[in-house]
Amino acid sequence: MVESYRQKGKKYPCTSTIESFGYLDELQKIYDDPIAHFTAYVEEKNKQKANEDAEYIVRERKDTMLPKNTAGRKNFGYIAILKIYYELGLDRLLVNRQRGRNFGYNTSSILKLLVVSRILDPA
Repeated sequence: MVESYRQKGKKYPCTSTIESFGYLDELQKIYDDPIAHFTAYVEEKNKQKANEDAEYIVRERKDTMLPKNTAGRKNFGYIAILKIYYELGLDRLLVNRQRGRNFGYNTSSILKLLVVSRILDPA
């Protein structure tokens, strides 16, 4: 089982081996149809990976109060801010402006962190 990906700065795709199943003649002794078996296995692994990378929706009651100054406190206020950030297209604007320049950092990520931190904690 291999995975194809593109590395930044390279013009050709790369592959990495995730799992090796063995030789077909040996697998035919164990499974009736090893190709069908491992095709289903790979599809299941792809579904698991898609579920791990999937976005999720956080639901909370409006009247629920989170205790202050606790380690389990969660701040989801940035989600609405990032939605506006992406709707305005600021991420695409900065990525397009960065294209062709030799920056060692992502300007979109930096601006996103600055904007969110300033709005959540204006100081």
